[in-house]
Amino acid sequence: METLLEFDGRIVVWLNGGIGRFAGLDWAAYLAVSDYFVPLAMCFWMLGLWFFGKDCQERGRNQKAVLAAAIALGFANLAVLLLDQAIFRGRPFTRFDLATLFYEPTDSSFPANPAAVAFAVATA
Repeated sequence: METLLEFDGRIVVWLNGGIGRFAGLDWAAYLAVSDYFVPLAMCFWMLGLWFFGKDCQERGRNQKAVLAAAIALGFANLAVLLLDQAIFRGRPFTRFDLATLFYEPTDSSFPANPAAVAFAVATA
């Protein structure tokens, strides 16, 4: 496990070396890795899908898909909660001297909630 964390650390330090060089890239990264962007984007996408459809039948299919995605979101959040209780993986900034683009979260870095949300919605 230590070898994996060491390898992961080298990648994070390399990626972190680019912070501050390109403001546009920093902004895009800030948006893409925000804890709120992915879940909100998925929720707004599902809200739009709920009302979208050429006819009543298509809207009905879309609404069933949104309900399935909402149920999958619940299970994904439950899985994240249970895994966070069982396995704690510290954030890279606690082990390395890194520049950060936003706040330093204190929860476990694995599993990532935005990744779980995206996976749940994509597979529902």
